[in-house]
Amino acid sequence: MILYIYRNPKDVLISFFHFSNWLVTLEATDTIDHFLEKFLDGKADLRSSVLRICSFLEKELSEEDVDAVVRQATFQTMKSDPRANYECIINDEIGVRNNVGSFLRKDTI
Repeated sequence: MILYIYRNPKDVLISFFHFSNWLVTLEATDTIDHFLEKFLDGKADLRSSVLRICSFLEKELSEEDVDAVVRQATFQTMKSDPRANYECIINDEIGVRNNVGSFLRKDTI
C-alpha cells in the first residue's frame, strides 16, 4: 500500500503557525518569520505525524521503520528526491518550451 499525502506547504505553514499559537501544548512563535525558520529547519514534530498516520491506517511499524519514514519525509530529502518533485515529471515526461520559471517553487514562500 502506498499513501501519498500532499498539501500546499505555504498553507501548512500558515495553518500550523496559527494553530501552534492557539494551542497551549505547542510552542508559540512570536512572528511568522521566526516560525518559517523553524519550519524549514524541520523543527515540526514529523515523528508524531508519522505515528498518527500509522494509527489511522492500523499499521504497526518497528522503530527502525518509523525512523526510515521520518528520514524520507524530511523537507531536504523530499526536495532532492525526483519522485517527490514536479521538475522530474515536467522535464522528463511532459516537457517544457524553455527553462524560464518553474511550476512549483519549493525554496521560497
